[in-house]
Amino acid sequence: MCIQRLKCSMLVLVLILLSCVENVWAEDVDAFAASVRSNAMLAIDTSGSMEWPVYNHDIDYEAFFSWAVSNGYASDRYDSYDKGLGYAYDNFPWEKNKIYLVSAYIGYSEITGPDGKTYSVIGDPMYSTMYLNLRKDWVTGGIIDTGWEINDWDNITDNTISTNAAGYVIYPTLGTDQHPLEQPTDDVQYASSSLAGSTFANNQKILLTNYYTDSRTNIAKDYGFLGYLKAAGVYFSGLFETKALECTLTDDPDAAAVATSYYINSNGYRVPYDRQRIYAFVTGNFLSFITLIEDMKGDDDCADEGWRDVCYQSSSAQWKIVNIGSVENNTYRTRSDYGPNRDGFELHSLVSLSPFTGVKRIALYFENMDIENSSGGGGCNCDNHNSDNDGVYLVNKKGNVFRQIATEFPETDDGKMYGCDTHGWTGYYEVSEDDTLFVKFDVASDGGNSCWGSDRGFRITKIKWTTSEADS
Repeated sequence: MCIQRLKCSMLVLVLILLSCVENVWAEDVDAFAASVRSNAMLAIDTSGSMEWPVYNHDIDYEAFFSWAVSNGYASDRYDSYDKGLGYAYDNFPWEKNKIYLVSAYIGYSEITGPDGKTYSVIGDPMYSTMYLNLRKDWVTGGIIDTGWEINDWDNITDNTISTNAAGYVIYPTLGTDQHPLEQPTDDVQYASSSLAGSTFANNQKILLTNYYTDSRTNIAKDYGFLGYLKAAGVYFSGLFETKALECTLTDDPDAAAVATSYYINSNGYRVPYDRQRIYAFVTGNFLSFITLIEDMKGDDDCADEGWRDVCYQSSSAQWKIVNIGSVENNTYRTRSDYGPNRDGFELHSLVSLSPFTGVKRIALYFENMDIENSSGGGGCNCDNHNSDNDGVYLVNKKGNVFRQIATEFPETDDGKMYGCDTHGWTGYYEVSEDDTLFVKFDVASDGGNSCWGSDRGFRITKIKWTTSEADS
């Protein structure tokens, strides 16, 4: 009897469960439901500054810049008309592991932290917008050699940084008649002689090293001077440049040189604010980093910002660069305009490819391309002067025209290249080692008859070649 009752009870229970099964099925989103009280929040910054570059101590930026240019992945704006920041990629005056004092108008303020202490805050060292670029100031505002050098980043005793008995970093002694690098007419000095040998001013006092181990992760980090230089490449010195005298360092914020900028408030009004010129300690590698950002121009797939997408191309084309002297139009050196009212063409020998065993592709480097052509974007368009047909062809001995496979310079339908006072690498051409190449400069009847200024023509100074058929 009991067994029968038990069977009946179980049957009833099963029927009840089956009748409620729709209500007990889990929703897909249940997997994301919090099973414990949340104690963390994820914040995502999507502001424009997230596109700014980030310093990486493990990269030798000078060596990287040199490698990219010598292998044809990039060029140096120093070679362009504006000379970039003024330092060629293979001739930086600083050294990677030395420490320098440099300045920039990035501003300064003081804040009170949650611990009640006062902290100094400076602007973002990487600040750059369409209208204001502050990061280039680090390289162009005067570079002061502190005499400090880190010989071994993994051995904290192997450095020449000045510290006191307690281990705090102190200001270096500046030499008599000391000048910034390559600025022999500017004298470097402290506004007060008492600064030399004192700990850093304006809340910047810091130990040479100060390791802290996170008990949750057991990871130790250095929150000392060396740790900041290794992580960011830059540390605010607590000093400013004076209003009265360039390269004179003061610890008084009120005596700092300032530059005025403006922002738009909530009512739409322009409001002025001052940016103090602060001094920071930086490594030579940080200066190379800034120079690479500002002056490295990527070629081909690397686009205009070489630091953003360097194109190592480890499994594709490896290029070799060859200087070929100067191949240019006849009047390039003697006249500012390549020949108004002149009809015809010039043929210039460029290079024989027979020495380049296995060559499959080449590209040309135009040191200058200044040719009128109004048939498309990129030319020096001179309206109503019949300059639609000026341009440069790449041809072989038989007169066959080569076309850019990946177009980098403007090119007409028949393969004629042109440009308006520009420079850089062409796209690549498919060739063989049997080819001997020529440059054909073709000028229309009214070619070079410029409306605004003059057009010199062209100058080619090097080629790059590869034996690979992969994408460049």
